[in-house]
Amino acid sequence: MIDTMMEFTTEFKNVLSQMVKNYGIVHVPESLRKNKAIISSYLHDAGFERQVFSKPGHSDIIVAIRKPMNSDRWIGLYGHYDVELIEDGWHTDPLELTEQNGRLYGRGVGDNLGPLVLRRIAARNSLEESVRAGLLWILQGEDELSSPYAHELFPTLSLHRVDFWIEETGYFSPKAVQRYLVQNNSTQLKGIIDELCLIVD
Repeated sequence: MIDTMMEFTTEFKNVLSQMVKNYGIVHVPESLRKNKAIISSYLHDAGFERQVFSKPGHSDIIVAIRKPMNSDRWIGLYGHYDVELIEDGWHTDPLELTEQNGRLYGRGVGDNLGPLVLRRIAARNSLEESVRAGLLWILQGEDELSSPYAHELFPTLSLHRVDFWIEETGYFSPKAVQRYLVQNNSTQLKGIIDELCLIVD
């Protein structure tokens, strides 16, 4: 459990820096394996049971489940551990996590490594909560390649029904509705989403 914001920030930067440095692109399987290993290890620490789906020539897909505690609600999360190729236009080293003017720069920080690390820390820190929703977390390594294996595998999966899906970067905005999908939208949940939309927009 992290007790202070400084400790939280330090851990976030340390893990994110390692994943950025790995440069996890589909065309370099070894780099992807390094990022997958980091994610898999941290999922274990956060109390998840993990199932890994593999197919020759493709990056692995992880389905991680953590059962609820004194709750019948489930939250679904989607993310990916691969990043886009490095292109021209960088003003910092894209493979070194760099902080400038209160912002972090590095290949994959926003899409999708930063959100992955933040969610993993948050999931681990909620382990001691007496009431918590179940978590279903799906992670893949070919998002930046149009997700060929995911398109094949996802329709065959038998997954627990969830009340709230959060996509890779988790936007809550009517202008980006693909970022969340709600099932069984209760009055309370609708109020939360409406408030988030007001904040973002």
